Amino acid sequence: MKKEILIYILVSLTCLLLVGCKKEEKKANDWILNLNEKDGTVSEEDERIFNDAIGNYSDKELKPVALLGEQVVAGMNYMYLCKNDNSFKVAIVYKNLDGKSQITQVSDFNVINMLIKILN
Repeated sequence: MKKEILIYILVSLTCLLLVGCKKEEKKANDWILNLNEKDGTVSEEDERIFNDAIGNYSDKELKPVALLGEQVVAGMNYMYLCKNDNSFKVAIVYKNLDGKSQITQVSDFNVINMLIKILN
């Protein structure tokens, strides 16, 4: 768990520094970083959203470690750092306006790719 917390803190600080350097105004579909979970845990509500979404996903071994960010769309997107066996993944969960959740994307954890996604 200490390794997971360290990764979460590293990712959060890196994102904060890069987002802080972004000069343009925030737009409607920008990712909002979740820097409130200082201990690296996932809240009960965030875990419920994730568990609702994983019901239709093939890899049931995906476990949320931290909520990295949120994005307001027609509904809400959530970006989770997840553990799968001995590797880390980033999962995007979409929750529609009716409250139904689904995993829309899972990718290997890669700090650079994640930062590009957040900054674009």
